[in-house]
Amino acid sequence: MAESNIWILASEGDKEAVSRLISEGASPDSQDEHGYSLVTAAVSWGHFDLTRWLVQTAGANPNIRDEDDETPLFCVENLKGAQLMIELGADVHAINDDGQTAAEKFHEEREHPDIAQYLSSVAGIPLPPLSDDDDDEIVEGPGFLTEDLVEQAGRIVEATERDGQNRDEELRQLVTGAVMQTLEKVPIDQAVYQYEDSENSTAVGLNLFLRMIEISELEYVLPISSREFGTITYREFGSSACTTDSRQHQQNCRAKMPQPLYKDLTKRTNDLLTKEYPSDTKFDFTRKTNQDGTIEGNVVFRKDGPLVTLTPKYKFSVNGNPSSALLELTTKKDLKAEVTFEPTKVQGLKLIDTAFVKDDEINATFAAEYRIRRVTANASWEPRAKGHTTKAAAVFGFNDFSLGTFAEYFLGKQEQTFKEIAATATYNTPAYDIAAFAQLNSRGQTPKTEIGAKYFHNINKVWAFGGEAVFDATTPEERPKLAIAAQAKPDSETTFKVKVDGSGKVTGSLQQKLASNLKLTLSTAVDTNRFTHFSLNGTNNVGVQLSLLD
Repeated sequence: MAESNIWILASEGDKEAVSRLISEGASPDSQDEHGYSLVTAAVSWGHFDLTRWLVQTAGANPNIRDEDDETPLFCVENLKGAQLMIELGADVHAINDDGQTAAEKFHEEREHPDIAQYLSSVAGIPLPPLSDDDDDEIVEGPGFLTEDLVEQAGRIVEATERDGQNRDEELRQLVTGAVMQTLEKVPIDQAVYQYEDSENSTAVGLNLFLRMIEISELEYVLPISSREFGTITYREFGSSACTTDSRQHQQNCRAKMPQPLYKDLTKRTNDLLTKEYPSDTKFDFTRKTNQDGTIEGNVVFRKDGPLVTLTPKYKFSVNGNPSSALLELTTKKDLKAEVTFEPTKVQGLKLIDTAFVKDDEINATFAAEYRIRRVTANASWEPRAKGHTTKAAAVFGFNDFSLGTFAEYFLGKQEQTFKEIAATATYNTPAYDIAAFAQLNSRGQTPKTEIGAKYFHNINKVWAFGGEAVFDATTPEERPKLAIAAQAKPDSETTFKVKVDGSGKVTGSLQQKLASNLKLTLSTAVDTNRFTHFSLNGTNNVGVQLSLLD
């Protein structure tokens, strides 16, 4: 697995690695392509210190939803995990797609009765009696997992993680033989068997490789854990269990990833092309003040003197609704105050109010974000003395495809116009991203219509490559704007990046982890147009950034 797989790191309890990736730009609410969140990964695998850190320090949402509308509370594996999630603000009344609360789900599935009773008492709602008829009764599999099979499959998984080679067929043949031997001992009437890890059946997430095995008229779904094999059981269903709804019900906490906001549609390409290329000398730090507060700061050394910025942040709750506030102060006497509010009664909604003081002028922005299944939307309104600006964006997605739209409209006393209209289509997989976009921009004196494409490829554990090309359709005689970049991470502490643009400018950077909480980034840029007879007539700034992390 690539080290940058933040969900596996969270499921393994690697707080240092998770903290590093979040400090480098990963969202604490990151979800994989199945909707598996960091909080779910940490709490379901019993890493409670990491779970607490993600919510209280990193700002992760304890009520983040997957496509089945299930929160991490639905995925806890023991009573301690449930108690921690309630302490961290989990909504015990949250309902999934099947109309169940977490307590009702555990109760009806007859799993973890202690968790069901605890959540029921917290909610103040008694659980109904269960009937004796339970079509989903779990029975022990008849000798499917022999010691020899576990050993053989374990060697295959370990070899795959070690060298990255595809051994699907080898694993398929091994498991097929074992399944067929098992089925010879079981009466079959076109039933569907689903094998699953009984120890972690709802929380395996990205730590599972789902192998589909088709034999005759039967389908098998075998989750193979990259860390260990659990005691495998099987469920016997009627033929109606082949429906899509039933499968989704069985894929607890493995829902598809919610769509990103418009600004994050091409995040990996943008990060590769823009992040970690400091042009100034800069020092920044992050410090935890208490379990709900942090303070961030940075000092940028410029020719006109140092610019110091301090940003204290604080998380709190208003009648059970997660909220946060920050205050940004600079030595230029600029000020920014921001408050966010997430009403639990409207899942997926976030309200953001921001006030600015700059150059003795006070302004405000009012914004909202809304995330539901396959759609995300955000809008903002910026009232100003010269006129009001309204921005709106939406992203619609299905599986790996996303389509985003954005518009900015200015309503002034003497001017009413769209400042920008844009659309972006993307195809994203864990290995690569492909995007095409078009935008009409009228902010400058001459309106521009631009079309372009972006690409990112995670080649292997060490190398990544990406680039973008932008064409100005209003002036087709001009050369397109091009930029390509490559990144190498030979180990977890070192990152090299180099970027080349169409103007001949080459920018390189080195990021080195000096200690567990100290990171140094060096960057320089060279204009190749200034090379004459193998000599360099000038270079751009050399940037230095030192980061102290909590």
